[in-house]
Amino acid sequence: MDIQPDHVATEAGVFLWAMNSIGTVLGRFVGDLPSGAQGIGTGLVELERAAGYIGGGDLVIAAGRSGIGSTSFVLSIAQHVAVEERLPTVVATLDFIRSELAIRVLACHSRLPLQALRTGQLSSSQRSVLSHAQARLRRAPITIDSVLRDCSAEELASRIGHEAHIRGARLVVVDAAPNFSVFRDEASRAEELGLLVRLLKGLARREGATVLTTWRVREFDQKPGRHRLPLRMDDLIGEATDDADVVILIEQDPLFDGPADIAELHVNIAKNRHAMPGRCELGLLTASGAVVSLAA
Repeated sequence: MDIQPDHVATEAGVFLWAMNSIGTVLGRFVGDLPSGAQGIGTGLVELERAAGYIGGGDLVIAAGRSGIGSTSFVLSIAQHVAVEERLPTVVATLDFIRSELAIRVLACHSRLPLQALRTGQLSSSQRSVLSHAQARLRRAPITIDSVLRDCSAEELASRIGHEAHIRGARLVVVDAAPNFSVFRDEASRAEELGLLVRLLKGLARREGATVLTTWRVREFDQKPGRHRLPLRMDDLIGEATDDADVVILIEQDPLFDGPADIAELHVNIAKNRHAMPGRCELGLLTASGAVVSLAA
């Protein structure tokens, strides 16, 4: 008596049941995100190779020492997403007034010198580039906002979340987020920053948007003649890393021997819930503040 067909049927039934069960679990997980939630492109080839997928609903923290280029990093991504990908983008800052932030976004997009844009001292060819860049940014779905520092974590997240919701934002950039806290003692400040991270992650999940925020690291006194140690996730102030989906640590290479108008950024993807950690190098155009692919 041949029983093979029965075994095949039974095994096939178990397989289909298992696949349906997995599908149900995945459906519940995906169902937590708004329909149509997708990742973003950064316009930086090396970063996308190293980081892989940066998804809608992700909280991404970009951290670096003061003046190292972390703001330039997030603004370069923001202008790419809004202009090239045509995705609604909200940029909020606690470090600049709205007009100054707009100039920095314009410099990142046009790659014109930031100081020349501030003073208006541009050549005729630069004015042509500026006119074209302004026209593209006017058509782009990008909103720029400045937020007062003296507010609570709930107030900050609520204001940014409201703007993201009414704009249908797919990318929300929060620059200098740790600067908001009204607390000066270390314990209260750390607790408030931890709350802000959780609120920003909740915003990302609720809106299905990628939330990209710059973050500060602890500054240590540098002894003369000694190189700084590489950044670690422990160097971030507050309780930022536990709730973040992706943590990017940014440093400049002081020994870079390339063109004088470019600084090399070492980008370490120290945490990534979508892929293994990775590293890459990017270029920072020092005059404009644009972050670019070194291969370009």
